[in-house]
Amino acid sequence: MTRIVNNCVALVCLCLFWGQSLRAADASHSEQIKWGNESVFNEEHNTLGLFSGVLGGQIVLAGGTSDDYSRWGRNAVCLSENAGFALYEDVLSKPLAYGASITLSDGILCIGGRDSSQCYEDVFFVTMQQGKLNVSEDWPPLPFPLSNAAGALLDNKVYLFGGRKSVSPSRLSDSFFVLDLSNKSRGWKELPGYPGCVREDAILVVQNNGVSPCLYLLGGQTETEEGLSSCLTDGYVYNPQLGKWSSLGSDFPKGICAAVASGANHILLFQKEPEDTQHLKKENALWKYHTITQTLVKSECIPGTYDTMQVLQRNRSFVILGSNASSGTNRLYSLQGDIVPLEKGLGLVNILVIIGYFAVLAGIGIYFSRRQKSTNDYFKGVV
Repeated sequence: MTRIVNNCVALVCLCLFWGQSLRAADASHSEQIKWGNESVFNEEHNTLGLFSGVLGGQIVLAGGTSDDYSRWGRNAVCLSENAGFALYEDVLSKPLAYGASITLSDGILCIGGRDSSQCYEDVFFVTMQQGKLNVSEDWPPLPFPLSNAAGALLDNKVYLFGGRKSVSPSRLSDSFFVLDLSNKSRGWKELPGYPGCVREDAILVVQNNGVSPCLYLLGGQTETEEGLSSCLTDGYVYNPQLGKWSSLGSDFPKGICAAVASGANHILLFQKEPEDTQHLKKENALWKYHTITQTLVKSECIPGTYDTMQVLQRNRSFVILGSNASSGTNRLYSLQGDIVPLEKGLGLVNILVIIGYFAVLAGIGIYFSRRQKSTNDYFKGVV
């Protein structure tokens, strides 16, 4: 009898697990991207390595460099939804590009960066006051100069990974720092234990792993022994509660240049097609990664074709800021995508789980009812 009961319990658990697996597998179809119209900002501006963020509903871009790296900027611009373009001159204290940008509740935190000759350890904060952009440099500097680092905000702490230590000679970093915004006077603290290689231009994004929010480090570039740049396809996840890194394998696509969290457990990955592909028409792709099942699927092609992409997230929407060198100008293009949930009702997966669950219970009842011959057997629980 004990073996029968155990088998029944196992069957019910298997049914529930099967339902959860189906639900996770179907999750990639639970929402879609509704694309808006592409906007182009006619004024020429630096398009590479921009500091970027959202202030008061406006997109703020600062610094950056031109497509041929001949012009490094100090100016900033604010972009409105109707393609309005407001220029603020000499906002930055020096020409700067390729720093990390973190949008906070009251401003944009800009970290590190470089110019044509060197990297910097500067950290500054951009705010909007009375219609003007202001820069505060009263922030702890980095332990050493860094550009092209990946940054993210989690639990009021700013995390910064990797980057470039120097321009010439080229030296990359695998350092992992954290700055507690509730006690920023303590400065940046280095966190140990990262198991991967040095890299720059990686992606660091926050998403829940099914238990708690974690930091997902994806892609980037490293340098070979010959000094050549090499695209990385590996990924890692860092759990702040455990203080531990874990590998996600090396099956991510080349050319991931941005990522945003979507829903409870998805990460949207924006891919710029690598230069070594032989397609006649370059395509930018959108991938979906599920943090629980650790599955990756190619969702769709991005409507615009861009040589560079930066992505800013605003609630359940995002804005792609791209440039296209083939146009022959330093113009910015913007494309908005809205994340729209598809499943409004109970859903097919939930219905299948309920049907399967009650079918198992009915089977258990039928099986045991055949072994009972009288009401006396029923009340005594004879099996």
